[in-house]
Amino acid sequence: MQLKPITAIVVLLLVVASLLVAGCTSNKSPSSSTSTPTPIPAQADYSSFFDWSYRAGGFFLDTPFTKSTNVRGNDVYMGSIRNTSLPGQKGVTVVEELTNSQTEAKQLYDKYVSNKLSEGYTSYPQEVANWKYDGKWFGATDPTHQFYVLYRYSTDVNSWVVTTQASN
Repeated sequence: MQLKPITAIVVLLLVVASLLVAGCTSNKSPSSSTSTPTPIPAQADYSSFFDWSYRAGGFFLDTPFTKSTNVRGNDVYMGSIRNTSLPGQKGVTVVEELTNSQTEAKQLYDKYVSNKLSEGYTSYPQEVANWKYDGKWFGATDPTHQFYVLYRYSTDVNSWVVTTQASN
């Protein structure tokens, strides 16, 4: 019976110690004049995801993906790939732009298509007919100057993504 008060004191000390370690108690009074803002975590860098994704799709990375921010404030990933099943193929520059909404993604897609058509590219809808994405376009001026653009929502990066691929 004499162990019960000692056990209660030990348990109480353990609870107080764990609260102190967790930061739930403090011997200082709060001060509103010295509040420290909570840092905003840096945006994720999906470069390695895009590297992995294209490698898994059967592509060789001539240039691994790197992250930057464009004039619209969107994260952009750029790399250069080649299809491993087509020896001697020229490289393709890939740009993955993470947008803020479906509306923005669709507007960028429309802008790319309009610009390429005005540059003399011919549309080849049969090239992308089997792709599962709604917004997709392929055009070329000749066999060495090709351009793909598509937009879709990616759960892998939690964003609407506009992808462009241009032959080098």
